[in-house]
Amino acid sequence: MFKLIIKNLWSRRRRNAALLVELVIITLVAWISLDTVIVNTYVRNMPLGYDMERIVKIEFGHEGVNPEDENDDARDRALRRFASNLESLPEVEKAVRVSSNLFESTSYSVNTISADTVNYYSFFAYTFNSGWDMFAALGMKSLGNSPSTEELTSRPYVQGEIVISESGARRLFGDMDPVGHYIGEDMPDFNEEEANKVVGVVTDIRPRSNESDALVFYRPNPWREYDSSPSMMIRLKEGVSARSFVNKYRDMMTSEFRGGNIFCYKVAPMTEFSENYLYKSGYTNSMRLRVVLALFFLVNLCLGIVGTFLLQTRKRTEDAGVMLSFGATPRYIRAMFLGEGAVLTTVACAIGFTVYYFIAGAVGLARGTGNMNVAMRPDVPWIASFGEHFAVVSLIVYLLILVTVLVGIYIPARRISRVNPVDALRDE
Repeated sequence: MFKLIIKNLWSRRRRNAALLVELVIITLVAWISLDTVIVNTYVRNMPLGYDMERIVKIEFGHEGVNPEDENDDARDRALRRFASNLESLPEVEKAVRVSSNLFESTSYSVNTISADTVNYYSFFAYTFNSGWDMFAALGMKSLGNSPSTEELTSRPYVQGEIVISESGARRLFGDMDPVGHYIGEDMPDFNEEEANKVVGVVTDIRPRSNESDALVFYRPNPWREYDSSPSMMIRLKEGVSARSFVNKYRDMMTSEFRGGNIFCYKVAPMTEFSENYLYKSGYTNSMRLRVVLALFFLVNLCLGIVGTFLLQTRKRTEDAGVMLSFGATPRYIRAMFLGEGAVLTTVACAIGFTVYYFIAGAVGLARGTGNMNVAMRPDVPWIASFGEHFAVVSLIVYLLILVTVLVGIYIPARRISRVNPVDALRDE
């Protein structure tokens, strides 16, 4: 059958040439439209490193009630009382104090760290409060020779000591155990007194759900006295709905969680904070626009493909009549027409992919929003590899176009494959 398919395509080469050019153009447009949408959709669904569905966040407001309470010790005592009350609830597993800009926030700090004289990497920098087991509350684990998360929490830190993420440790130190080493210790201008010393390594967390970056370091909060509006994260037990928990206890927390000069003014599931961050950062509107444009182009292109092949296949009633008169079955005829469409699509996509391969080599491929360090993770996603990235998106585009072409062929082919040979050949 394959030889006959090639023969039929060649015998209709003038007409098929126009279809081939149309499919090549559609392949290029589909690649451009889908690449960014596919990459960002994949990144949004990558594991975060913690279970956001089980996290509830409380934000505290600040009011100058009493000058004696304008210090962190008073705030910390109030927060520990709130945490104790929360952990007495049957749904709560852990409650900890965190910095207000921890994860899914438009407010963040990025530090540029040099691994050598050539490579520089952007690290998210976050603070944590000593005595509050933020690492365990988020489900993070220590790695290698690093102290446990409990030991990292209670450790008496000195200036310059940091805890680093797994991706950051591998990027800066390779397979060497980083605990006890200094960042940039191999640099010619290294100064131990000004360098950061790694005292712990913890599992990766993606601080922002629309980015795959996981280069992060954590340092004890040296400015607690200025943290006048702290936050808390509540980790719920397995199976507990964050939204139901908030609906049940919101009124209690907003009315009773007052101490010194702080008060609870917002409590919501972490997923809601994430949605707000994505909207404020412009990511939500940007992705909506990209998806709408991609759907607009693809729907119109698909309708054009279906219409073109539907019309072309309808004109082949006489071909079907000839094959029927020689004993071909309806199934064989449908398979023949579908095979021709599959071969034509494959050739067109191969040409289109080859053209775009050189275009992509010059302008690059989509890497997702703000994914500066996408290739730095130990579990490097396919979007960081040019070859894998190109192959994955090309496969998706190819399957989409192939299915569309086959649908456009099958609808009329099903009818004409059952035509009476006498009626089909009446005008011959």
